[in-house]
Amino acid sequence: LGDIRGKRVLDMGCGLGAGTWLLAKEGAHVTGVDISEDAIRWARHTYSAEAARTGAHLEFWTVDLLAHVGEGLGAFDTLVMVDVLEHFPEAEGREMLAQLRRLCAAGGRLFLHVPITANPLDWALVAKNGLLRARLRGEVIDHHGDTTHATRYSVRSLAAALRQTGWRTEQLELRAYRPRLRALEKAVRSRRRSVTARAQEGLTTDWDGVHIPK
Repeated sequence: LGDIRGKRVLDMGCGLGAGTWLLAKEGAHVTGVDISEDAIRWARHTYSAEAARTGAHLEFWTVDLLAHVGEGLGAFDTLVMVDVLEHFPEAEGREMLAQLRRLCAAGGRLFLHVPITANPLDWALVAKNGLLRARLRGEVIDHHGDTTHATRYSVRSLAAALRQTGWRTEQLELRAYRPRLRALEKAVRSRRRSVTARAQEGLTTDWDGVHIPK
């Protein structure tokens, strides 16, 4: 995201606020929102006093992202959404992506991290993590074993969702855990998939992208 000092940043689905606090320590004016009142209460208790002591700009609010996207929040230079999209059914996730453009100030950007699990590697990792029976019973949908995950994204389906909801990819890192999948990154940006890129789709575990409204 580059230099975010003085920028207005919204951390969506902030959970217990650790990422929100890291952004504030970088000099941003950060608002963390989450649907869980308990998580927001914990985040305020944990970080607000330290933020006041150090002069960091930080606040937390309980917000239902689907019901209140943009309502009363204003516009932000940077939107951050990490490990959130997969918790929504696909149609609701697309609705949220479309609505998020309203929160972007002129020149604003969205940083998005999504686990990629709709590929053959995920089944191998499900077995490795001892989750095969739970997966077959429908108790979990991917190798993370998080029962609140609602959608499995592939590289193609996430790229399509972003395009169709009005976002253009400015920067992209695709990984198989740590190694970068550069041929696939290039293919997603150009929408021309080579043989290497198609093979790498099946090995992808993580999408990290910076996206701007079209």
